[in-house]
Amino acid sequence: MVHYRNLIEFLGKPPKEETDLAILRPDTVWAPRDGVESGPPDARVLRQIAAEGSKLWEKYEGRKLREDTISRYLQHCTTYRKSFKNWYVVEMMEEIRPLLKPIVESLPTFTPATSSSPVDRTHYLGGEAASTHSGSAGSLLFESAGPEISVRTTPRKPRL
Repeated sequence: MVHYRNLIEFLGKPPKEETDLAILRPDTVWAPRDGVESGPPDARVLRQIAAEGSKLWEKYEGRKLREDTISRYLQHCTTYRKSFKNWYVVEMMEEIRPLLKPIVESLPTFTPATSSSPVDRTHYLGGEAASTHSGSAGSLLFESAGPEISVRTTPRKPRL
């Protein structure tokens, strides 16, 4: 939720401070002095992103419209945190996806400064795992049971 809030702030909240990063300040993001040689999306596209981003900012952070903003759940210890809030994450991602696409397309290809050697997943995680989480003593197996899926936990044998 923190990342989503930061994205909608970048995309739709008008910048107030000199140091605020915002889609309407493309020179702070696509600056050749910072090593970003690719230019920003077209000014018309940036204005469209900002207009749609402003709608998302108002929808999830507009305190005039709602009391249950993302920030109120994340920033302060308040009574808002005591009550359950159901965030519709899939809907939220579908709303922001079209705004991010032209931005991502305008960024240079990522090239890591260093490389790492391949990880022996068979030795460490049993071969089938690609997760960075290794705090579980078991693994989930999904078995088809008709139209439903049942989940069964089996202990993982340590590999030496």
